Amino acid sequence: MTSHADNEIRTRPCPECYLCGTKGELLYQSLNDRLFGAPGTWDLKRCPGPACGLTWLDPMPLQEDLWKAYQQYYTHESCSKGAQIRTERRIGVLEAGYLALQYGYFNNHGNNWEKIVGSLIYLMPSIKSNIDSRVMYLPAKTMGLLLDVGCGNGEAMEYLQRVGWRVEGIDLDPVAIEVARSRGLHAHVGSVRTQRFSAEHFDAITLSHVLEHVPDPISFLGHCLRILKPGGTLILSTPNIESLGHKAYTGHWRGLEPPRHLYIFSHAALQYVAKRTGFKVVRITTTNHWVHGIIAESIKAMHRRTNADSLNYMDKITVRMFACVEILGLFMGVNWGEELVMIGRKR
Repeated sequence: MTSHADNEIRTRPCPECYLCGTKGELLYQSLNDRLFGAPGTWDLKRCPGPACGLTWLDPMPLQEDLWKAYQQYYTHESCSKGAQIRTERRIGVLEAGYLALQYGYFNNHGNNWEKIVGSLIYLMPSIKSNIDSRVMYLPAKTMGLLLDVGCGNGEAMEYLQRVGWRVEGIDLDPVAIEVARSRGLHAHVGSVRTQRFSAEHFDAITLSHVLEHVPDPISFLGHCLRILKPGGTLILSTPNIESLGHKAYTGHWRGLEPPRHLYIFSHAALQYVAKRTGFKVVRITTTNHWVHGIIAESIKAMHRRTNADSLNYMDKITVRMFACVEILGLFMGVNWGEELVMIGRKR
């Protein structure tokens, strides 16, 4: 039987900003993990520097105890037969046409009419955002080798493999890796640092909601830079502390997720990390890809409902309104989206 002491996540004080050293200001106090039941209560600090704006846990979990926050994590879930069938059917004519038109996938098929049909996706911003996120904004590359860091149960790997990438994955969670391998995917247990990949090995690296979990983001991205080929691309997505959802739901915002999210980035903080690492920043933008799930979960947290509770009619209207406003913000160039996306390149 595990005692309370064995289950406790030990911490260290972390009063200054990881990026610029400025003393942090208290943002939220005594938050708990309502999603997966990790022990403890957690405070968040925010850097007051206008050129930074990083948010972080203080105190910070000790790295050797972080695994205790993931014991019930969603990446342990296997893929049912029905879910596998839905994945196989995911790329329809409309989606394939858009991928060919926007990113150059499936062009060897020669179906120009599919591109014409696919152009309709530009009239459907939410669907377009979902497809862009699935392919991680990556243009097609013949025989390109891609590493999905933090691959979890392999769902994203599977999709990228189907559109033409040669894909490998890596994750610290051995349970999630077993699920990925059960799908026939090439996945490793470990970290980018410990796996000892060859230098200049990969054409692209994807990090979907990984950076916020990493104790030392600059060192971590440095290891990613080493194993990218010159001219290779790194694409990462991470929660946006400046999002409309966070402004509205404050400490109930789904993107906070203590204690697993150690750092939550602003646009400026993400730019700072990339430049400190040595990446050339091609673009940093926001997206409303996760808006429906994040706002729904934030509503439940605010009203102290369980994850299994359904949204009522007014809740659903609220979620749709957020989606519409964030789409409008994207057209206006406002950083309201629920996640940040950075595209970086190795010089």
